Amino acid sequence: MNLLKIIKEARHHKEIISNHPARHISILDKTNYINGISILMNIDENIAATELEYLGRLIASLDLPEDKIDEFIRVAEAPETDLFEYLMKDTFSTRLLKYAFLIDCDLLIRKDGIIHENETVLVARYARTLGISAEEQERLNNVVHIIIEDNGNWPEDLLASVDTSGL
Repeated sequence: MNLLKIIKEARHHKEIISNHPARHISILDKTNYINGISILMNIDENIAATELEYLGRLIASLDLPEDKIDEFIRVAEAPETDLFEYLMKDTFSTRLLKYAFLIDCDLLIRKDGIIHENETVLVARYARTLGISAEEQERLNNVVHIIIEDNGNWPEDLLASVDTSGL
């Protein structure tokens, strides 16, 4: 399977998430965001084409340059979770970004139809590192189901229901 080809095709042919909360952060933060998703993509030692397509959609949604794709593939093929957790603390400066990242993680692990234990463990580890409570995680899970039911679309005010204390 040609990872680069699948991602590039998905980047050009898939609908973007025009209102993605991470769309307006810095290139470095967007890169860290996608690297976290890339690590998760291969934590089950299987990179599915559907996961690559979702990664391509995210890359397009965040308006990242195509030359970054090679980096994301390298990260996916040799994940370093400890390094990423260190970077997470600076990348996700708002609860909204933390929520968006965890939602993208949850959406990704469902793409191949098999939710592997290693994936759920890593997502839980990400949530702990980001300071997201179990109650917030449950509300995020509800948001994921809404997004899935709406064919992957992110309604504008969707994340407001997650954090009752305000974003």
